[in-house]
Amino acid sequence: MEDNTSKNLKVVLVFAGIVILSIVGYFIYTTIINQGKVAVNIVAAPSSASITLNDEKISPGTVYLKAGQYKIKATKEGFADFSSTVSIIDKLEGQSIPIPLTPVSDEANKWATDNQDAYTEVESKAGESAQKQGESFREKNPIVKQLPTDSLLYSIGYRSDPDDPTGESIILEIDAGEGYRQAAIYQIVQWGYNPADFKINFNNYKNPFSL
Repeated sequence: MEDNTSKNLKVVLVFAGIVILSIVGYFIYTTIINQGKVAVNIVAAPSSASITLNDEKISPGTVYLKAGQYKIKATKEGFADFSSTVSIIDKLEGQSIPIPLTPVSDEANKWATDNQDAYTEVESKAGESAQKQGESFREKNPIVKQLPTDSLLYSIGYRSDPDDPTGESIILEIDAGEGYRQAAIYQIVQWGYNPADFKINFNNYKNPFSL
């Protein structure tokens, strides 16, 4: 017959096996569920605010989101309601959604005064995320380093492409009369870019030499 020590050892091994299988199963499950999503840090001041993302309640911390635009709202008694639309960029790590609520009551103002470190953290995360998104945007659209540009015959600028919910794609805006549009296109070529790679919108332009 097995002694108590052997029985206890088997129980421990079985329990350990169940725990390991549970951990592995949870890891596989979360990996599948979060596939194609980006880890985004939700940081709020105060952190006890009621937060919704596209009308779904969430809590501060890490959430996994697909690339695109999201409407975020936050409320807390004594603070002004917070509402914003944010863009999440695909495969870009270190993105944050900062939620700094503005105090409007005496009690909330006291809390804000006593917890400046919470607002400092929100501002810090906002700055880091904005920098990462800016770097990603410029890397994807290097031509923006040349824009906007103006001459007497044309001007070239850009705006976000509404068909891209992340806001990373652009549409070139060219203001030029019909006789000078080719000059603007030639300028893009001189910068080393192929105009066919861009969405281009031509706007009416008044020739400054005309009366």
